[in-house]
Amino acid sequence: MPSHSLLILCHEAPLAMRWRELLQPHTALQVRGFTNSPAAARALVAQHGADLVLMDLGLMASTTNGAIHSLRGGPHADLPHVLVVGTRLDDPLLLQALRGGADAYYIPGQGSMAEMVQHTLAGESPIEPELARQVLGLFDNAAPTDPADALASTPLQLTSAERRLLTQVMRGDSLEHIAEAETMGLNTLGITVRGIYRKLRWLLRAGALSLEGGAGARLELQIRPQAARNR
Repeated sequence: MPSHSLLILCHEAPLAMRWRELLQPHTALQVRGFTNSPAAARALVAQHGADLVLMDLGLMASTTNGAIHSLRGGPHADLPHVLVVGTRLDDPLLLQALRGGADAYYIPGQGSMAEMVQHTLAGESPIEPELARQVLGLFDNAAPTDPADALASTPLQLTSAERRLLTQVMRGDSLEHIAEAETMGLNTLGITVRGIYRKLRWLLRAGALSLEGGAGARLELQIRPQAARNR
C-alpha cells in the first residue's frame, strides 16, 4: 500500500497530538507535522508537499473562504485533499468549509478517522440528510429562472443522477443503502458526492463574480455624470 503524507492544521496542540495518535497505527498515513496557523500550513505544504491536510473545522470561524484555496496555491487546484474535522453535523461551518473547498468531513463517533482519511484520498466524500437538503437548496436557488437558460446545460447544474442521489440522502437513505439497492459500488457514490461538492465551490465563485459584475455596473453609473461635467 502506498504511503501518504499528512499535515494537521488544528487550533489546539493537545487535539492535534490526539489526531496524530489515532493515525499513528496506520503506517501508510504519515503525519509530517502540525500547526495552528493557516499561514504556516501554506508554507509547509509549499516546502514539503502534502497529500492531505487534516483541518480543524473551528478554524473556519476565524479565516476566510480563501483559506483552503491558499493551501493549494489557488482556487483552481484540487490538491492537497482537505478533510475538515468537526464536532457535530449541524455545525453551520461545515457547509461553509465545503463551499470554501473542503473535500470531506469527519465527525468523531462516525467510523474511524483513518478510514475517512483513506476514503478522502481515494476521491470519496460523505454526506448526511441535513447536509444534502442544504446543498440541494443552494443549487435550486442558483437555478436559472429563464426557461431558455434552463435548457442549456452548464457545469454548475446538477445532473439528474446527482439530484436523485441528494434527494435520496435527504429522505434518509444512507449511501450504503443506496449502493446496495441499486447494485452500485459504495466508492462510486462517494466519488459522485465529491463531484457535487466541487460544483458547490464553483457555484460560490460564480455568485461572487456575479456580485462583482453588479457592483462594477453600479460604479460605472456613478462615474458617468462626473465624467460628463468634466468635458
